[in-house]
Amino acid sequence: MVNATEFLIQEAYRFAKEGKIYEAQKVLGMLHIYGLSDKVADMREEIGLAYLKDAYHPVHFGLVQHMNFRISTIYDYTHYDHAFIGLSPYATDSFGVRSPIYKKYGNSHEVLFKVGDMWVYGNFTQVNGEDDFYCGQVVSATTGRLRVIPFFETTEIKALARKAIDNLKNVGFYVWKFPEDFDMAPSEYEATQQEQTKLALAHYGLTPKE
Repeated sequence: MVNATEFLIQEAYRFAKEGKIYEAQKVLGMLHIYGLSDKVADMREEIGLAYLKDAYHPVHFGLVQHMNFRISTIYDYTHYDHAFIGLSPYATDSFGVRSPIYKKYGNSHEVLFKVGDMWVYGNFTQVNGEDDFYCGQVVSATTGRLRVIPFFETTEIKALARKAIDNLKNVGFYVWKFPEDFDMAPSEYEATQQEQTKLALAHYGLTPKE
């Protein structure tokens, strides 16, 4: 006989495979009632991947909704709240940033620098007590605001971001030099987005869909 927790887990997987990720995550949330909060955190990723494996539409790397497969938690001024970088068939391409400022003290350390002709935004931050780093290419800059497409592969960029902060020589506060106004067309960064999606899909063992 299937007990209540096993039934909820089975239902969550069933919804995920049917493409109903919101219903799947809501069912999974009910496991908190049975004192399984720790297990829910792991199950959310498993359920998210089950949904993506059976998703009818191609999966993209970018900004996603709360119930989708999340990789990083970020702050996006266009949402005035937390937003999420992750994988979804319905991921949007970019997030917004107001004029980046480095503050030595606090839980968010922003950085803005150039790699060749490319402007890069990075953020060393803490979310729920855990260290995180997210970054991306700046594709639009105007009136003190940036629009950024996220990167999945951040190892090299993270090292460059740390170096840019180290070059500040331990200052407590710094306003980063802002790029002149520009606005790239989607066709100019589409290849970069596709490459980042391929990297993310390969990392999680997902097969790209046409």
